[in-house]
Amino acid sequence: MAPDIVQPTSQQLKRVQSDSRRIWSSHANEANQQTITDTSFCIRDNLGPAPVFPEGWLCSCHLNHPQAEVLGSSLYIQGHACWNSSTRDCRQNYKEISQTILVGVPGPSHITLQEGTHFEDWPGTTVQNGNYLAVFTFAWAYIFSARWVEMCSHRGISGQYGHASIFYSDNALVTPDYLELGRVSRDAHRWWKALLVAGGGWNATVNFKGSIYHSPWSAYTIPVGGAAFAKDCGVTAPDSKSSTRYLIELCDHMGCYDQCLAALAIVILLPTSRHLTLPKPKPCTPRRSRSFMGNRCSIAAEAALIPYYMTLSGNTRGVMALLCGAFYDPSIDCRFVSAWLQPAFDVVDSCVHSQNPVHLSNIMSARQPKLAWLWLGAIIIGLHLPAIQRSRYGTPLINLQAAAWTQTCHTFIQSGPTPSERENIARADECRLLFMLGAEGHCHTPICPWKPFGFVPIEHAAIETRLHYQCDHNFNYAGWRWKGKTNIDPGYRRPFWSLARSAVPWLRQALGGPSSRGMEREADKPLASLIASETATRSIFLWYRSDGWPQGEEFIWTHSWLEVDDDDESEVSDGQSGGQDLESRTAGTSRVTHWISSQ
Repeated sequence: MAPDIVQPTSQQLKRVQSDSRRIWSSHANEANQQTITDTSFCIRDNLGPAPVFPEGWLCSCHLNHPQAEVLGSSLYIQGHACWNSSTRDCRQNYKEISQTILVGVPGPSHITLQEGTHFEDWPGTTVQNGNYLAVFTFAWAYIFSARWVEMCSHRGISGQYGHASIFYSDNALVTPDYLELGRVSRDAHRWWKALLVAGGGWNATVNFKGSIYHSPWSAYTIPVGGAAFAKDCGVTAPDSKSSTRYLIELCDHMGCYDQCLAALAIVILLPTSRHLTLPKPKPCTPRRSRSFMGNRCSIAAEAALIPYYMTLSGNTRGVMALLCGAFYDPSIDCRFVSAWLQPAFDVVDSCVHSQNPVHLSNIMSARQPKLAWLWLGAIIIGLHLPAIQRSRYGTPLINLQAAAWTQTCHTFIQSGPTPSERENIARADECRLLFMLGAEGHCHTPICPWKPFGFVPIEHAAIETRLHYQCDHNFNYAGWRWKGKTNIDPGYRRPFWSLARSAVPWLRQALGGPSSRGMEREADKPLASLIASETATRSIFLWYRSDGWPQGEEFIWTHSWLEVDDDDESEVSDGQSGGQDLESRTAGTSRVTHWISSQ
């Protein structure tokens, strides 16, 4: 009986499972369970070449506008990610991928302030006896929305406080008892009160084709008992620079810089999570940080990068894909997904069930240092749960643009070529070539991030592969072009000192590797199922062989893992199966192969 090439042996599965357990257990054992790691507050140091949000976006850019009469419609702007290869002499070394960016929503996000949440007693890097996380979140939400207003450059835009009672006198609203502002200007005092009024004390809206859209970062706390507020008095609100200054003043006064940076991560996630719960603010004791000037500059530097964060944040699918990417490993092929994921979720589920979000945040920080800040924000607002659930069965979201903008890897498409002999090519490399070349049936990104296994003889490869397999096609991000524009934005470029500082966690991880210090030598649990491996294998091969199977691969397409039920049809990206059965597709490929060899 011929060996089963598709389904791994139990020994092979145990080896991958053991490696996964070692890696994830080391993260869990070394992660602090009480205090959030410093890495989680490094945002700008880990930003990649994200494009800047366009000035005058409402006037000059193409907008994808759903019908205005559809309830809950949103406003989008479209652009194209530009990719090329390292082979300059190849004519097929350029590819564009379309991507929509959210720029307008039907209404502000709703934030519920609640007592007894996990982060009520702030587990930050400094000793603090209060919690201003929600206060800082409302502040950043306003600053983002103010930049959105300023960059619109259109007469139909408004950026005004929404309730007249705010500005008639300083006594129009009572300052919350938890809000200790110190010595601030009257304008700053009014601004803080407006941010924290239930039901919303300000508006940032745009009128587009008769429909009103709000900034994707606008947010207010839900009023208790249906409190009513006065109508808009038309008083001009502070701009983004003034409001940033007010925010820095409060950070200086309270010393809560880490909470302010965590709140920034939350606001970047606002377009993805429109309803969230935050800890009810608690009074903080004013204290001056020892690194006062450094922290002050850090907040100002983050605010300067808001136009880049706006683009990343508006790619809502990409934000979720970034979280899902923590469970991907480029060394794992589709057959071993179950063995790789089970130990990972044993660790993650343990933290979730024990309700220890700080430990989970630090584990994911160790796993994905560049996205530690994103994981912290997601865990605070509960967005980590859908990301974990989506990744559990081996079918996480993929977004090449978001991965490029954060310089992280979430799919084998981003990996470099596999070393191979001249007469063979790795199936993963052929998939990458077919995608880069836009071959028929392969124009869209594979929905499966896990690489196919094995090699295929060159004479059995696709026509496009034979023409280009000797080209060194690395899939490189070149920049971004907004629809209707010709210039390509290469994206944010970090200063050298920032590059060096952000590399420290990666160097530490690379030099030391996953430590086994303090680990219990426990036996691996039996694999609960191979469903994730089956799903990944079927998904990538149905995309890979959407136009037919070459000779010699009967052992794959006849395997039970490749059986397609009616419910599985969605796994074929864009439904490009050609509507043929396996035999006819194989025959078609054979005829093409014969024609090529006869030329």
